[in-house]
Amino acid sequence: MMMADASFKLTLVSPYPTLTELTNRLAPEYNCEVTTIEAVLDEARNLSVGEMAARPDVLLSRGGTASHLREAIQDIPVLSINTSALDLLAELQPFAAEVRHVVFPNYGQKLSGVREIARVLDIEIEETVYHSREELAGQVLLARLKKADLVIGGQLVVSEARKNDLPCVLLEAGEHSVREALREARDIAEMHRRLNRRNAWLNTILSNIAEGVIVTDEHDHIVVTNPTAERLLGVAADKAIGRPIGEIIPNSRAPAVRRSQQAEFGELLNVSGKMLVASRVPIASGDAVVGVVCTFAEGSRIQRAEQRLRGQLQQKGFVARHGFDDILTVSETMQAAKDIAAIYARGDATILVTGETGTGKELFAQAIHRASSYAAGPFVAINCAAIPETLLESELFGYDEGAFTGARRQGKAGLFEMAHKGTIFLDEIGEVTPALQVRLLRVLQERQIMRIGGNQMIPVDTRVICATNRDLGQYVREGRFRGDLFYRLNVLTINVPPLRSRVLDVPYICKRLLTDMLKEKPYDAVLEAILLPLATSYSWPGNFRELQNMMERLALVANLCPDWSWQRLVGQIWRPEVTGAEVASTGEMALRVAPEGGLKDMVRSVEEQIVRHYLAEHHNDQGRTAEALGISRMSLWRRLNGSSYH
Repeated sequence: MMMADASFKLTLVSPYPTLTELTNRLAPEYNCEVTTIEAVLDEARNLSVGEMAARPDVLLSRGGTASHLREAIQDIPVLSINTSALDLLAELQPFAAEVRHVVFPNYGQKLSGVREIARVLDIEIEETVYHSREELAGQVLLARLKKADLVIGGQLVVSEARKNDLPCVLLEAGEHSVREALREARDIAEMHRRLNRRNAWLNTILSNIAEGVIVTDEHDHIVVTNPTAERLLGVAADKAIGRPIGEIIPNSRAPAVRRSQQAEFGELLNVSGKMLVASRVPIASGDAVVGVVCTFAEGSRIQRAEQRLRGQLQQKGFVARHGFDDILTVSETMQAAKDIAAIYARGDATILVTGETGTGKELFAQAIHRASSYAAGPFVAINCAAIPETLLESELFGYDEGAFTGARRQGKAGLFEMAHKGTIFLDEIGEVTPALQVRLLRVLQERQIMRIGGNQMIPVDTRVICATNRDLGQYVREGRFRGDLFYRLNVLTINVPPLRSRVLDVPYICKRLLTDMLKEKPYDAVLEAILLPLATSYSWPGNFRELQNMMERLALVANLCPDWSWQRLVGQIWRPEVTGAEVASTGEMALRVAPEGGLKDMVRSVEEQIVRHYLAEHHNDQGRTAEALGISRMSLWRRLNGSSYH
C-alpha cells in the first residue's frame, strides 16, 4: 500500500495522446502526480532526468519506448504499460468481417493469446517481433508485399504503415492495462522509498559509529566500507570497494570465517603497526554464507572504555574489596582453605563454598575473584534467600520490554549480564526454587541466558561462585535440590571451618580487629588479660561476623570513654547472645583464669584449658584433637609434653 500522506511522482513518456488522457484520468485514484513527455522509441534515449519537471519515483511508457528508457536512465525504475489480448480483441473485432490477413508487429516479444483471438475471429493474425525502427520498417514493407488487409500495433507501427499506404489500427492500452501499470508503479515507488529510508539509516549508522566496518561478498571482495574503516586502514572507499579483502588487509581472516561459518570476536589484528581489535561474523542466506561483516576498533579506545566501565561498576558496588590477606587466621585448617582457594582462583570452573553462617564465605569469593583472570571485570553478589522467587528470576536474568506489568519500557539487564567478563556470587544457593534451578543449570551448561519475555540467547562469559550453609548432598537425597545442578556446582569445593574449631584464631582476630578499630588507645596487656578469657570461653555460633560485631561494640565504647578506665568495663560491655555460663551448661567449656601471675601465665592457662577440653571431648584422640584445634599433631604434642606450658 502507498503511503496515504504523500503522493508519488510519475513521469509518463507517452507515444500517443489517448494514453496520456487515460493515465491522467486514472492517476489520482492511485495517489499519483503525473508529468507527461511526448517521445517514441529511440527518442527516449535522448531524455535525461534533468529534462523532467521533477525527479520522478517511476518512469512509465509503452513497450519499445520503455526499453529505450531503461537503457538511457539507470537510477529510476521504468515500467511498461503492456497491452493485453483483450485490448487486441477489442481493436480487431469491428474489422472481423472485412479482413482475412492481419499483420501484428510487436516490440520485443510476442503477446500471449493471439492464436485464440485469431481462431475466435476466424482471421489470420501474423505476429512479428521487432527491436528497432529499421527492423519494423522491413516488416511493414513485407506486409505490403504480402498484401496484408490490415496492420495493427503501437504508434510507431501505425506511422510506418501509413508511410506504405497500408490500412492500419492503433493498438491502445485499455483502462485495465493502465490501472495495472499504475498499481505496480505505486507499489514500486513505496518499495523504493522504504529502501531509500533504510539506506539512509544504514549510511548514517555506518558513517557515525566509532568502529570500522567492512563487508565482503561470497567471493571475499569488499562491497561496503565506512569512514572509520577508511581512517583505520588508510584506504579510501573508492579504492577498496570491489577489491579482494586480502589486498587491503593481508592478514584478514574474513575468507576463513566465510569457509568455516564460525564467527570470531575480540581478536587482535595488526594493521601497519596499528593494533586493532577485530570481530568477524558470517552472513548467512539460507544454507549458504554470502559474505562476512568485519568490524575493527582501536585497542586504546577499548582500554579507555573498559576503564570507564570499571569506574561505573565501582559506583554501583560491583567490585570485590577484599583479598586473601583480609582473611585473618593463624589456624592451619583455615590456612589450608585459603591455599586451596588460591589454587582454584587460577581456573574458571564453578566453585562451591560451604560453611556455617558468618564464617566468611563471601570474603573467600571476593578473594578468589581478585586473584583470578576475571579480576578486571565486575564482582556481582546476590543473596538468593533474601529475594522472593519471582523477583530473583528477573534480577538474575533481566527482562525485555513488556515482559510483565510494571516492566521498564526499555527492559533491564540481569545480574548475569552485568557480571559479563567478571564473577557472579550466588549466596545461599540452597534456597533457590526447583524452577530457578533449571534455569541456573542451563546457564552453567550453555553459558547463555535469555531475558524474561525475550526471544534471543545472550552469551555471558562469567565465573560462577556459589555458597551455602546447607548440606546440598542431603538436599539432593531429599529431592529438594536437583542432582544435576549439584554436580555442576560441586566441581571445586571449599569448606570454610567454623570459628569454634579454630580456637587459636579467636585471640588473634580480636587483637587484629581492635588494634585497627581503636583510635588513640592501645591494645595493651590489661585489655588482653580481661578480653581473652571472655572471648575464648564462647563458642561463637555467629562465627567471624559475630566476633567482628562484638569487637566493634568494644571499640565504640573505648573510643568514647574519656579515660583509661574503660578496660574494666569490658565485662559489663560483653553481651554475646549466649554467655559463657550458658555455654558451659550446654556442654561447651567454661574457662577460668587465676588472678595470680602475669599476662603470659594467664594466656598459657587459658590455652592449656582449651587443649585439655578438646582432648577430653575427642577421647584422647590426638589426631582429631589437633584437627579440631586447627594445629598440627606436633604442635599438640609439644603442648601436652609441657614445652608450651612450663
